Amino acid sequence: MARPRGCNDLTQRDVKIYAALLAKEEKDESDNEKINFYLQKRENFLRPPLSEAAKCYLIERYSTEKYNIRRASTGGLQRPTVQKGIGLEKEGIDLVSEVDKINYKRPDGKISNDYMIGLCDILCYENKRLVDIKTSWNSSNFMENRRTNRLSFQQWGQIQGYLELYDIDNGQVVHVLVNTPPHLVEQERAILFKKYTFGEITRDKYDEELEKYDCIFDFTKIPMAKRVIRFDVPRCREFMPLVYNKVEKCREWLMGFEKIFMSNKNILTLPEHYINAVSEENSTEPDPDESHQSNEG
Repeated sequence: MARPRGCNDLTQRDVKIYAALLAKEEKDESDNEKINFYLQKRENFLRPPLSEAAKCYLIERYSTEKYNIRRASTGGLQRPTVQKGIGLEKEGIDLVSEVDKINYKRPDGKISNDYMIGLCDILCYENKRLVDIKTSWNSSNFMENRRTNRLSFQQWGQIQGYLELYDIDNGQVVHVLVNTPPHLVEQERAILFKKYTFGEITRDKYDEELEKYDCIFDFTKIPMAKRVIRFDVPRCREFMPLVYNKVEKCREWLMGFEKIFMSNKNILTLPEHYINAVSEENSTEPDPDESHQSNEG
């Protein structure tokens, strides 16, 4: 859903210039070029193309489905933070259930429409609310949510997707602090020892960090209510049409890519692409309403 770089809305200055150009009774070729520039800028903001990050993600998913393999760079391994989040979903649900005095249960099976598929952690029709549990890696990560008092765009968008799928108007993202599994703690200790043996940290730093691992991931002494941070997320019906539109663009782009990929044609390299890159590296695009001036120095 990220907007590509450069796809910004018209500034107040842009709007004034654009209005002045439209008000001119007689427009020359330069005026029409500037008008078209602002129209295109506005169009790119309202209907932005796919970002490069989105295209890279599509290729990653496409290659996985095409060849049924994982990316070699990840080796199929998940980060400890992700492992904890997935492995301790039940513990997170149990913690929230104990705090709320409600026996929450996870829904059975995923739900989907023509654009999305998902499974929320808690679905409570009695309270007309669904909940997504986020397991914090440690106390510092947990408290950071209280400091910022703001969800990431990914988390907000995810809960909007759940609200759409389950047709509910109120959701919550709940960050919880539960104990880290011993095998993940040992894994982190091994990483710390590796840093020490390779000289990345001193012996004093190694001993200091190692001592923290004995207690940093045990949160049982903290009151349960203090191990829960909630974000209330009301449904935003204006957001999902933007999502569906972007999904359609992803499908169109990926269909075009597959057609090119399956053709297996040789790729022609053009010298001007590389020669121009040298001259454009330090250049900037001129403002459409200002005359071009050469740089000094």
